[in-house]
Amino acid sequence: MQPMVKYHEEKRFPTLVAHRGASFYAPENTMPSFELAWKQGATLVEGDFWLTADDHIVCIHDPTTSRTAPGSPEIDVCNSRYDEFCGYDVGSWKAEHYNGTHIPLLEEILAGMPEGSGVYIEIKQDTDRIIDVLQEVIAKSHVDLSQITLISFNANIVQRAKKLVPAMRAFLLFDPEGKEATKAARLSLSELITIARDVGADGLDLGKSSKIDNDYASQILSAGLELHVWTVNTLEDALRYAELGFSTLTTDRPADLCREIEEHFQNS
Repeated sequence: MQPMVKYHEEKRFPTLVAHRGASFYAPENTMPSFELAWKQGATLVEGDFWLTADDHIVCIHDPTTSRTAPGSPEIDVCNSRYDEFCGYDVGSWKAEHYNGTHIPLLEEILAGMPEGSGVYIEIKQDTDRIIDVLQEVIAKSHVDLSQITLISFNANIVQRAKKLVPAMRAFLLFDPEGKEATKAARLSLSELITIARDVGADGLDLGKSSKIDNDYASQILSAGLELHVWTVNTLEDALRYAELGFSTLTTDRPADLCREIEEHFQNS
């Protein structure tokens, strides 16, 4: 698969990552959302993952089903078996024609990935076991490790992933605005860089912020870390982060943003 945004003046624009699939149009973190993103030409998709009580890795953003399955009894995903909620409808809250959409297993997403595509796997919980199971699931799939990128706000998760599977790329998530109630959100930039390097992270995946200027980005790049950003939905933001040296831009609207970027370059 070719990058959604092509070369411009011999310089590649950052790759677009479909946030929870094409989540602007389809129910987030579901097969219809990922399939739409792939259909629209996305080479990278991102999803959120938890480990169930019976060792299944499932794709859902929240720790419970209440937001995306409002018509079903609330389930705590980590403390439940997959068969307790695998039949929940997590599509109709977005649109009626998505009625019956279920919470997918990681295996389903990997099986559906087109050749040459990749996936960002955001680990949402702090348990070593999920990395063990992740390794097993990937090994049983047709997907190569080069197609997998692990991301997490938890430095321990990143460190365990790099220790167990050194070939798998892993980024430490960080919100410069401090919106995430995590230790990382309270760190200075120098402390963050130190932690990222200590745990073996390949890069930092940052929440978009006015705090990210040329100096901020340069310090990270100079430390040998890649730069990635979420969630970029406007042309203005996309151009700004491209200029700062970011490698990927995570967006809810990959097809539309791609079109806007291409049109901008054609008209400039």
